[in-house]
Amino acid sequence: MTQNLTIKRFFISEKFNEQNELRMDAGLSHYETLGDNRFFTNHVLDRYEQAFDNKNSFKFNAEYIHQFNEQSSLQTGYGFYRQKNTNDLTTVSGNETDNQNFILTDTRHKLFMYYAYKFNKAWSVKAGMAGEISKPQAFGLETTYLISQPYLDIKYQWSKNIALKIKYRTESNYPDLSQANPNTVYLDPQTARKGNPALSPAVTHKLGLRFDFFGGSLFAEPYYHFSNTYIGQISRLRNDGIIEQTYENIGNYTHYGIKGNIAIPFSKSVFWQTNFDVYHSSITYQDNDNAFNDYNLESNLVYLNRLKGFTSGFVYQRGMNKYISPQGYHKWNNDFLGFLVQKTFPKHKLNMMLLYMLPVDFGVDYVQEEYTKSWQYESLTQYDIHLLKNLLIVRFNYRFSKGKATRKTKKIIDDNPKTEKKGLF
Repeated sequence: MTQNLTIKRFFISEKFNEQNELRMDAGLSHYETLGDNRFFTNHVLDRYEQAFDNKNSFKFNAEYIHQFNEQSSLQTGYGFYRQKNTNDLTTVSGNETDNQNFILTDTRHKLFMYYAYKFNKAWSVKAGMAGEISKPQAFGLETTYLISQPYLDIKYQWSKNIALKIKYRTESNYPDLSQANPNTVYLDPQTARKGNPALSPAVTHKLGLRFDFFGGSLFAEPYYHFSNTYIGQISRLRNDGIIEQTYENIGNYTHYGIKGNIAIPFSKSVFWQTNFDVYHSSITYQDNDNAFNDYNLESNLVYLNRLKGFTSGFVYQRGMNKYISPQGYHKWNNDFLGFLVQKTFPKHKLNMMLLYMLPVDFGVDYVQEEYTKSWQYESLTQYDIHLLKNLLIVRFNYRFSKGKATRKTKKIIDDNPKTEKKGLF
């Protein structure tokens, strides 16, 4: 398989005065993948598939912030997203050759407005609404989806070092090319995958109660997520004995748990930081319940010398997490224990980072999985990623010009947020 990814981003931020600020960004991306599958029977090639995926997208965001006074502010903006996905599939079976083409386009417009008000030193609120219109098109047919995304934060500053925040969010998740593509692709001689172009966007509602201590260096947040349009993978046994995977919008999806972070400074230069997420996922499909518990964990012990621009430490990641499907789960991402060294050279133009992943087995998992169980069959597919052992990553960054100082801001618009099927890193 060969892959090619190109991304270009542009940012503009203009602060007219203390009350008015405009931020804009635009991005172009191009992604293409060429892969082939060969299936043999008694060492004789009996099926060959070659798939070429091409994705081009453009997005533009504009955000305007007006500060009325010290108590209140208004944040409003517009987002545009356009993508075109193409899949060309060539199949050779025996003396027959079949060529199939699938094109999926999507145009989205998003308007949002949030108002923040501080009642006093203790109480403040931020509330608003975003409206998103999506118009996917496939086979010459266009469908329109209108998604509303309410937003609410209620914050109570208990004391100087303790704060409480009630949070409500909604998130839209759009089908990707593999989920929508109706062309049948064989993963192995017994398993085929076929997308569903009739999928609608999934909307997830997110509730949280966050406790902040010491300015956020220690926090805990119980949360609850639910969706009635969750995009889940379904597997069925065909009449010819082939297991066919496809996708549907599933109701009765819930995901809840507690996440948090703790940072402990041992000195001005040495600190230990850990963040975690312990959760329970469940989903109901055709009167069958599927549920499990899992967690992820990241823990870093770091030495930092700001004057010399030097950082070193041990990094532990337990990220091999389960993501639920109606009939099982997908276990993706990776675990590792590594040693990190990073050095910034004079004038802060050259930066070097070295990460060595230690060859350890304790506390880490090097096997990704896909598990499915139905009344017809049960299957388990595993992917070995022991290549992470003794892996050495070296990265150099060089900045030709210092540029202007900028402020880091939280993005309001995400064209296609994903939480499943993460890559190797």
